[in-house]
Amino acid sequence: MKLIVDGKPFDVQSTGCEINVDGTRIPVKVEGLQQYPATVFVGNRPLKVEVQSPGSPATVLVDGKAYSVTTAGNLRVSSARSQGQSKVRGMGAQASNGAVKALMPGKVIKVNVCEGDAVESGTILMVLEAMKMENEIHAPHAGRVKSLMVTPGSNVNGGDVLAVLE
Repeated sequence: MKLIVDGKPFDVQSTGCEINVDGTRIPVKVEGLQQYPATVFVGNRPLKVEVQSPGSPATVLVDGKAYSVTTAGNLRVSSARSQGQSKVRGMGAQASNGAVKALMPGKVIKVNVCEGDAVESGTILMVLEAMKMENEIHAPHAGRVKSLMVTPGSNVNGGDVLAVLE
C-alpha cells in the first residue's frame, strides 16, 4: 500500500510483527490499541500515537507532532466471500501442551500476533488458507505467545506446529 505522510509517499507492507517501508524491514509492536494514545514500539523506541481526526487525510499525532496521512494504491477492504471464498471460525488448528497445530495443509496468509504478545482465549492468532477457505486460527486459551513457527506465505502440512502458547 502507498502511505502518504505530509505529501511524501512511502511503500508500506505489514507482515505480522514488522513493517516493510520502502524495502527496509522494521520491527513494530503496538500496545494499548484500544485506548489513545497507543504506544507503538518501532524497534525498541516507544512512540505515543493517536489518530486525532480520521478521514482522508487523517491527522495522526506521533509523540505530539501532527502528521497528515492518506493512503493510495492497494488499500481495500474486501470480504473473502466476495472473492469466492468463505471464512471459517475456529477450524484448521488443534492445540496440545501449548502447541497450536494445523489440522490440514494450507498457506498462512496473515499472522496477527508477535512473539511475547499476551492473548486471550479465542484471540485470532493467524489465518490459514486451505481448500479455498480462510480458516481463522484462534488461541485455545489465554497466555503468552512463546514462539511463532510461521510467517505470512508459509506453507504448512497437517500436524505442523504454527505457534506455541505458554
